[in-house]
Amino acid sequence: RLVVMKRIISISLFFSISIFSFSLAEDLKTWKCHRYLNGEPTGGFVKVKAKTKEEAEKKAIKKYKEIGYKIDGVKCDIPLFW
Repeated sequence: RLVVMKRIISISLFFSISIFSFSLAEDLKTWKCHRYLNGEPTGGFVKVKAKTKEEAEKKAIKKYKEIGYKIDGVKCDIPLFW
């Protein structure tokens, strides 16, 4: 009887964690962000995961700076197809 209870608790805990993890991952979207320099797109893009467009743009700017690219701004969108 104790073994059955432990198994039920383990299964319930597993499903609770799985659902919670899925809901967190579901909020993040993959954004495609293009770099702009002197008001013009430079070609190419980086992918970032974020909940909002503003967050995606901040992450993309940081990513471009870490790569060492000059940047004036970015434009991020969620592509319909990858």
